[in-house]
Amino acid sequence: MIHEFALDPAVLSTWEKVRYLIEKFGCEHGRMISEFPKKSTWKRLVYDACVKCKDYEKKHIEVYLANIDKKLLRQSRTFDGALPWLQNAEVQHSTSPFHAIISGENPNRKDFILIENELSDEVPLWNVKRGLTVPRTASEMVKCVQTLLQASSEILFIDQHFKPS
Repeated sequence: MIHEFALDPAVLSTWEKVRYLIEKFGCEHGRMISEFPKKSTWKRLVYDACVKCKDYEKKHIEVYLANIDKKLLRQSRTFDGALPWLQNAEVQHSTSPFHAIISGENPNRKDFILIENELSDEVPLWNVKRGLTVPRTASEMVKCVQTLLQASSEILFIDQHFKPS
């Protein structure tokens, strides 16, 4: 399965964090980054968080952000610019849950918020299963591929048993 994670742009404040965290996302890892807020705003917030980085590090980050689209999940979530990012994410989680929210802090001690420097395979919400047996019912199959379909711009269905005759 593929899971949607809200990733606080503020935690991506160094080249090392950008490289480490971004490499942990993508369909092959079962984790996608939610475009929250929308893609161009999220990317700008990441770049703004890197204000203390050296110029060559900013250039590396720029390249990573230019090639991150395949790891982003397009969603139409609302974002209130008057509220902090984490508070916005918590509001969105209450109406349409993320698999988890990754932030630098968890002041309200919510169990669905993961602290970025504590991520490891021992953290259950972070350690996602990438393969599973899905019951052959329409609702279970849709639930399993829903995130993948949302992340895709083109889908090709192949049925090895289909015969037009």
